[in-house]
Amino acid sequence: MRVVVVTVGASLLSNYCARRGIQQASLLESGRAAEELVGYINSGSGADWLYRACAETNTLERILKQGDSIIFIHSETEEGRICAEALKAFYSGRGYWADTKVVKDLKYDERRFSIIGLHSLINMLIEIFESERRSGNDVVLAATGGFKAEMAYATVASLLYGVEVYYIHERFNDVISLPAIPIFFNPDIWIKHEKNIEEIAQAPKTKEELEEMFGKEDLKYFWALLDVAGEGRYRLSPVGWLIYRVFIQNKTRKVSLALRKDYYVEVAGGHGNIWGIRGERVSLSSIRDEDARRLLKRLLSISGVNKVRLGRFNTRRSKETFLKHQSTSGSVVRYELHSKDGIQELEVIAESTEAAETIEELIGSKAYP
Repeated sequence: MRVVVVTVGASLLSNYCARRGIQQASLLESGRAAEELVGYINSGSGADWLYRACAETNTLERILKQGDSIIFIHSETEEGRICAEALKAFYSGRGYWADTKVVKDLKYDERRFSIIGLHSLINMLIEIFESERRSGNDVVLAATGGFKAEMAYATVASLLYGVEVYYIHERFNDVISLPAIPIFFNPDIWIKHEKNIEEIAQAPKTKEELEEMFGKEDLKYFWALLDVAGEGRYRLSPVGWLIYRVFIQNKTRKVSLALRKDYYVEVAGGHGNIWGIRGERVSLSSIRDEDARRLLKRLLSISGVNKVRLGRFNTRRSKETFLKHQSTSGSVVRYELHSKDGIQELEVIAESTEAAETIEELIGSKAYP
């Protein structure tokens, strides 16, 4: 089953009021707002009408498949609640399982919005993503409605969790897909300061405490992931909390090569390699060429890569270091690594054909460090 998570804004309400020439406040006070909005959506027919009805129906009409479930997440505002309820009622009437969830403190209060609301949004999305995956369901995000900041944070959360994002602007003729991409962060510094990060996640710290815990140099990396919790103390920001949760999830499941202290590539039987390193495995830390290490690490960090295997090589040197795509067959993607040490053939062994296609798309026909 596929679960479609939808960020809900107020375009349904504003479009209806503009069409009827009435004030939003009077409709909300009437107690009939949700009922009237459902009637409004049902007043037209066909895909063209749903493309125009509101931002959420515009996206959903283009991406929904038979058997999909829908979760409408909305702000803690009356407009958001009414629109989400109306959308739930409409799509339930069309045979889809649908539900609504309110994001606490995502409201018209800039302080609560930034300090509490965005944290609530991140926590809700993490809960949905992890819960649905434990149930064996696929998850996608339709990020068209809602506050701009809400959509931005929801998109970042989805990309970090490998969730595909769908988006359509009012002037677009069709929906665009933002495929799940690997967002890289420094795994070594997270491993080094794992206990310190856990402490911050549990209780805010003063700047002096943070400097003592991390050291001034390493703390520079984490400042962008912290925000003020009040009384001169700092805690993980919404994005910092999100990355921390992804870090813990990947560490626990042991599926992310991006969190391993060392990386290695295998050597196919009978072949050497351009670096002259012996053995059935070559540790990336033993490769002197920093650019070559960076490219190999990029490959190994992609979700869905089982291993990288070295094949034939020659000593024809290149002025630049880059990966060049050769072919893709089934779950194997073949590249040439051109470097100052020579040209090394390599095979990327993926978990599946779909994963191989994703690797090819992410790396492209040619990739530089």
